[in-house]
Amino acid sequence: MKKIVLVVLVSALLMTACGKKHTQITEKLQDQTEHVESVEEEETKTDQELSEAKESQKDSDFSETADNQNEGQELIPIDIDVSGEYIGEWLDGNTIIQGHSATLRILSEGYDKLENTFQEFNETNWQEVQEIYQEYYQQAMDQYNSQGFSEYDISRKINLLRADNKIVSFTSNEESYLGGAHGSYFVKGMNFNPVTGDLLSLKEVVTDYDQTYEYTKEYLQREVDEEAFFPDYLDSLEQMFYGEEWQSDQLSWSLDSQELTLYFNQYVLGPYSSGMFVVEIPFDGDKKLVKEDYVPKGNGKVRKIWEGVETVLSEEGNGQTFSYSIQRNEDAFTNTITLQLGQESMDKELYGFFVQAYLVQMSEEGNWLYVECMEDNDWRTLHVFDLNQKQPSYVGIGEGYIGEHVFSNGENFALYERIDLLGTYIAFRHYQVGPDGLPKALEDIYSIVENDYSITSTVELPVQMHKGDGESVLREQEILPSGTKYYLRKTDGKTFVEMELEDGRRCDILLEKEDFFSKINGMDEADCFEFLRYVG
Repeated sequence: MKKIVLVVLVSALLMTACGKKHTQITEKLQDQTEHVESVEEEETKTDQELSEAKESQKDSDFSETADNQNEGQELIPIDIDVSGEYIGEWLDGNTIIQGHSATLRILSEGYDKLENTFQEFNETNWQEVQEIYQEYYQQAMDQYNSQGFSEYDISRKINLLRADNKIVSFTSNEESYLGGAHGSYFVKGMNFNPVTGDLLSLKEVVTDYDQTYEYTKEYLQREVDEEAFFPDYLDSLEQMFYGEEWQSDQLSWSLDSQELTLYFNQYVLGPYSSGMFVVEIPFDGDKKLVKEDYVPKGNGKVRKIWEGVETVLSEEGNGQTFSYSIQRNEDAFTNTITLQLGQESMDKELYGFFVQAYLVQMSEEGNWLYVECMEDNDWRTLHVFDLNQKQPSYVGIGEGYIGEHVFSNGENFALYERIDLLGTYIAFRHYQVGPDGLPKALEDIYSIVENDYSITSTVELPVQMHKGDGESVLREQEILPSGTKYYLRKTDGKTFVEMELEDGRRCDILLEKEDFFSKINGMDEADCFEFLRYVG
């Protein structure tokens, strides 16, 4: 009897984000409000004390200037998986209350300390979400019973911005609706040293802390209407840069491959109605405020671009302006994307719904647009457009998809695919932008994302057991007994799957793929294992 089980495709397996917009965690905003109020109520530092604090930080931060003279370095990407934990209550098809907490997991080897930090981060976030969920559960039920509507929501999402051997940077976005007139929104930038797993401070990544403060102050004064701020916002800003530790904690920032970004949440510098203020400090700006150590070098610049925003291309694009717009046809489940390159434009109908777009700028290969669409069963397709001629043109569909992962370096980036070999799972491998703009694989082997998917044999199986380490790995055939548990680790997607045994040893199971299913040493794969999870 065949033991292959077909299951319904779920979004969690394909690691795609839920499309519903959440709102934020009220308690966090209350904490922010209390901090602001306490600044107003307590005696603030005198100008002399603040000046002394500045000089003290300046002396300690920049006593060693050699670091500021380092040239940009070649950065090695770190592969990180973003998934999540969920909890919820539904009645008659209606959401009463639900909670979500994103989780981070390192897929690359050699970053154990950072992995430990992420585990603690994941556990703390999930525990806090559950506590808030339990606190508001009865209130949500009471509101639903009396009004027929509640939809309470607690959500902590991760926006992964950069992950390499120099820095891992992301924002933790807290959104919730817990009753009342409106929801809440809070952004916290998280920046880690990938080797030690420790948080990085803003002082560690900028060339001049005082100049960063001055740039931020001038940017806010220039770009934001004065009426949007609290009357004493400049005092609050100064305290955030030079005040007590709890005040400095409100200074939230992140670093991607293009710029340093500072976030000022609601109630910090202005009322709720003003929203969040964002200050962007580009690497290539006049001030050069980010240390060269943190500035990627190479010819593969990538940045996410938004619909309707005009962008000036690099010199390879002759300084032309570029923008795009999307027309959605929900009935036909299609999008029509319009690309505007200088005075020329083109339209292209794409199946599925538009998700995101990246401008890829290569010094030799030129400029390309990568557009990701979501098709049936949450599957994503990557479309490539050529921006190197007078008229933009469509190149074709590339392998894999980007999803919620980092895409910041055109010379080395990961794309993800669904693999059907001894089950269904997500795996990734690394690519670079090819001469035609399409992703070109840098390796033949995929790494499997899901580390706890295992299969147990029902018969003796011939395997190629790994002997030795690193480049010296040899493979010798062995017969492993029935009942052996195998954890799937790597595959070429066609002829073998590398397995990890419970004792940590590795081996390859060789396969002969026939249509959809495979044979192992002439036996149907379904007759070799207790259960194979295939997704239909």
